[in-house]
Amino acid sequence: MFKNILSNFTFLILFFLPGKENWCELFKKAFCFSLISKIGFLFITFLRIMYRLLLKNFSLIGYNTLYQHKAEYFRAIEFRNLK
Repeated sequence: MFKNILSNFTFLILFFLPGKENWCELFKKAFCFSLISKIGFLFITFLRIMYRLLLKNFSLIGYNTLYQHKAEYFRAIEFRNLK
């Protein structure tokens, strides 16, 4: 996490040349840039988790139902072998 923040600061220091504006403004821009990138990452992670939960709850057609069918098939084979 700290390495990511440092890379964001390095990008902004190279992008906005320090001679053009003071370091306080540069620090504000770098902080806002890192904050926006973190919020975006958390939002995308939240969407991915919700998508996986929807697949599990509603059993939509996809990999989840494919694995369920395979599990039922193997359970039927095991049950047949137990008899």
